[in-house]
Amino acid sequence: MSDPIRVSSECREKLLILSHYLSRIAGHYEIDPENPQVIIPCEILNDDIAEPLINVFLRSPPQRHKEVIIAVDPGEAKTGLVMAADDEILYASSTTPETFRKIFQALSRYYARVILFIGNTPAAHKLLEVKPPNVVVEFLDESKLPIPHTDIKSKDDVLDALGIYLKGRALLIMKAISNNRRMYEGK
Repeated sequence: MSDPIRVSSECREKLLILSHYLSRIAGHYEIDPENPQVIIPCEILNDDIAEPLINVFLRSPPQRHKEVIIAVDPGEAKTGLVMAADDEILYASSTTPETFRKIFQALSRYYARVILFIGNTPAAHKLLEVKPPNVVVEFLDESKLPIPHTDIKSKDDVLDALGIYLKGRALLIMKAISNNRRMYEGK
């Protein structure tokens, strides 16, 4: 059997970077025995975006999962970031706006659908200069964000991004209920 996790053949020289991040997140992902191959594209093995994207690719590979959710607390100097799939938070941290743009563009290239929940601020519109067609954007009011109860010690921007994620998930659930109700009522 071949290695379950490997880099694209054109970037074998980046294997050391992948090994470094795999050792840091050991135990936080499982290889699917039915479909064990996870191929990590070269472009995500760049220092500033490797850690968050490797977390997402290993735990929710685009070969098996078509959708990823990003929640962002936008800021001028730092951005709170949460990435999730299948109701599981895969990564939460703070980053720069420029690094967020790189992460966002990479995810939109590899996943069929990206849902982006973002706080409705002037900084949000600067972050989204280019929106790929497979991205659904929901601008959310940052007032009355749910307060996440977590043992994770995080900065305020990360906690706000978690609150935006929770508010966005609630919005998706309400939309699904509304759509089901309309279908049931025949409207």
